[in-house]
Amino acid sequence: MAKTAQPHFNLPATEDAATGRLQVLQRTINEAAPLAAQLDGLLKAKDAFKAAQAEADYINANLPAIRQAGFSSDVGEVRVLGIRTTNVNDESPLAGLTIEYEQRGRRFAGSLAGADRHVQQAAIESGKLPGRILKLAGTPAEAFARWADGRRRGYLRG
Repeated sequence: MAKTAQPHFNLPATEDAATGRLQVLQRTINEAAPLAAQLDGLLKAKDAFKAAQAEADYINANLPAIRQAGFSSDVGEVRVLGIRTTNVNDESPLAGLTIEYEQRGRRFAGSLAGADRHVQQAAIESGKLPGRILKLAGTPAEAFARWADGRRRGYLRG
């Protein structure tokens, strides 16, 4: 027959000693119970912290892709109707341009240089940039960037 493990406590020899020891132990239990509950909460909080930190790190690592997807979605909602010179008599390559477009079923018109980035990107992708812009570089995106930079400066480089 296997021996059962005996606890490593000294058993009081008398009932008075046992009662006294039980009172001491009860005070210890009463003092330790809230701390044990707090420790349990802290251990749970540690797990929650680790999980939240891991998810935050994952989102931060993927934030550029999330932004790009949102930007691409915004660009896809824009339908460029036309781009025209604001002042018909202005022959300058830096002439102001007006863009007309639809977005979410509404029509808009405004300065191409002052338009939101997603509207400008839609203009680049539309194939409707005027020839005076397209001849500034090899690709529509590069040509638009040169034109926009020239508009900010008031002159074109090179």
